[in-house]
Amino acid sequence: MLDFLENSTAKGKSLMKTVSGWFGKPIQAIALAATLSMVLLASGQVLFRYILRISVPWTEEVARVLFIWMIFIGTALVELDGSQVRTTMLIDTFPKKIRAAWEGIVTLFSITFQAALLIGSVKSFSTEAHLSLGSVPWLDYRALFLPMIIAAPLCIFFMIANLIGAAKKLLADAGREGA
Repeated sequence: MLDFLENSTAKGKSLMKTVSGWFGKPIQAIALAATLSMVLLASGQVLFRYILRISVPWTEEVARVLFIWMIFIGTALVELDGSQVRTTMLIDTFPKKIRAAWEGIVTLFSITFQAALLIGSVKSFSTEAHLSLGSVPWLDYRALFLPMIIAAPLCIFFMIANLIGAAKKLLADAGREGA
């Protein structure tokens, strides 16, 4: 989590709690709605196809769109919580400063990737306006790019905040060791 943002502000409310309130709760609600809708659509598809013997092709396509929403919105939640799945067996053997530098480099690559994803999504969003999904003509193809446009800036913000926090902690630790 963004530990360095946990310091109290003037009103006693931490900056991290404020940021979590602005972004965390709405993003959680979107991810939950996408997940529940996807489960309902997939269940409905099974009911209609195998029990009632009625083909409802749009449910699969809408569920796929919701899956994309769930994945990309979920990445913002993962960055907010700092709950990425990581294998750290090798880097845990490194000295603290080398480990911090390595994690900083990986974070910079991740920020670069998110920035490229954001740029590509914005370009695709503006050029794909004339397309619609095959079995759902009322659903614009841009619905596939919107979650990336929402999540990538949030991921970048949270990664930068984590990077700054890690650097501050490293400098504070170095100051204590030197004193």
